[in-house]
Amino acid sequence: TNGKVIVVWGQNSSGSTPSTDGLWVSQTTDGLAWSPAAPITPDPSFGAVLAVARNGSAHVVYSKQGKTGGWPLFTAYYDGRAWKENTATLDENSNYTDSNPRLALNASGDGLLVFRRNWGIVATVLTGQTFTPPIAMDSDEDASVYEAAVAMNRKGQGLVVWSSPSSGSEALLARTYTPAVGWSSPSPPIVTSETIGAIAAALDEQGMA
Repeated sequence: TNGKVIVVWGQNSSGSTPSTDGLWVSQTTDGLAWSPAAPITPDPSFGAVLAVARNGSAHVVYSKQGKTGGWPLFTAYYDGRAWKENTATLDENSNYTDSNPRLALNASGDGLLVFRRNWGIVATVLTGQTFTPPIAMDSDEDASVYEAAVAMNRKGQGLVVWSSPSSGSEALLARTYTPAVGWSSPSPPIVTSETIGAIAAALDEQGMA
């Protein structure tokens, strides 16, 4: 709401120029003068997904090179003054098939993060620097889920929509989130089809999807 612009990107030189590796951030308040690029983490990184709240705080989720292999999924939080990486990983991604994160925030900077784990969709609730243990959205955590979307309104009501295999085809399913209650059960199939892709979701201030 104050017009500040934040850009975040990952770099991986594959060992050729380690000084350029990392997750980097730069900001501008007028769209003309950008702050010098600063590292959030020095480890080779990719796949950054950024969301900024109306109060100026922000979250970014990204994969970075693991110390013992894989590309674990991490988050970092911006409180309006400085970025801080969470030292705990969300997912080890040791088989290189996980992640593909989606992120949405409310007005005060808390949010929902969904990502792929073991070919299923899991979600976590972000509150400042912390996150809850990820839980499976589908009854089958190992379901071959390729598509998912997440939305959140200013009040903190949230929605996750995903596709899931169903009797030789695919079903579109959803779960809602409210801060006072938590997660709903998975919905009945919204639609079934041979293939479901390019899922998008939005949530208005009345909680209508």
